[in-house]
Amino acid sequence: MRLLLVDDEPLTTASLKEHINWRELGVDDVQVACNGLQAMELIPHFKPNVILSDVRMPRMNGIELATQVKETYPNIKFIFLSGYSDKEYLKAAIHLKAIRYVEKPVKLNELSEAIIESVSVCEMETASREIMQRSIKQRVLQRILSPEKAAENKVDWEDELELFLIGPFAPFSIRIMEQSETKTNYSEKAIELVSAWIRSQSRETELCEAVDSHTLLYLSKSYIDQAATAAQWLERLDRQFGPDLTFSIGMGGAARGWIISDRHAGPHLKP
Repeated sequence: MRLLLVDDEPLTTASLKEHINWRELGVDDVQVACNGLQAMELIPHFKPNVILSDVRMPRMNGIELATQVKETYPNIKFIFLSGYSDKEYLKAAIHLKAIRYVEKPVKLNELSEAIIESVSVCEMETASREIMQRSIKQRVLQRILSPEKAAENKVDWEDELELFLIGPFAPFSIRIMEQSETKTNYSEKAIELVSAWIRSQSRETELCEAVDSHTLLYLSKSYIDQAATAAQWLERLDRQFGPDLTFSIGMGGAARGWIISDRHAGPHLKP
């Protein structure tokens, strides 16, 4: 998790960075901005999960910062730091769904609890989005492989496809062979292991799912030189899993996107 600390008092930011065990709270990287405007410049590059911000700052205060950030990055969580005289901002913080409103002088245990809560909320929301995307990808795969079955499930494909899989992309068939001393076999464990690893190495907008007990369908955004892409994947797979597993990769024609001929029947690859 990444946290952006925004405060115009250098002593405050230095003290917090020094006295909080960030990794113990689930935070891997911390950066500092001295006001809201500087924070807005850092956010697109740093991509924080949590922003810990003072309320009263010159040029752009914490409430103004949160209002602008939420318009573009609604999943970023906010913790506000505030002096006793800043109670007028409390309602605004509640409206912006801040995780916590921590009063100054800061009590480290109270702030640590707020950070742990923020990290936990981020992790749960990320897991929920991943489950939703996986479910959608599985339905897309079902439509590609079994259109007659997918047609039975009334799904608003046009809305779901906006979430991922914007063409063009190229289909690859990855065949997995598990080597043993006596024979070559295919195990459910092997295909789950390989598919999970490929997904971890791929973009969110790519799809990799099992077709059967020994074959994966992989829709890759690397569609220009498919032979080179296949060769690269073979090398990476051999390096990661060899010699216990061996692989072969077949290539299909690159698709420019999806055709949705029936809003509920689902998408077709567009050659």
